[in-house]
Amino acid sequence: MKAVLDAQEILLIDVRTPPEYILEHIDGASLMPMTFFRPEVLPRRDGKRIVPHCGSGARSGKVAEIALSAGLTPLAHMEG
Repeated sequence: MKAVLDAQEILLIDVRTPPEYILEHIDGASLMPMTFFRPEVLPRRDGKRIVPHCGSGARSGKVAEIALSAGLTPLAHMEG
């Protein structure tokens, strides 16, 4: 994961809450909490794979479903 993030090949979206993000997060991840997730306001992707993640995979799974329903591809889901 680090290699593709460093190479800017993915858009890593942390869907946890701001307090969770402040405590710890993956460098390079963008914060967009699940409760505020709107596919249309994602940063410019330029063909990058969208990868939502959270602590357990539950919230990121829901966000992945929302993104797929909105037609966003390519998409991957980072569990746990």
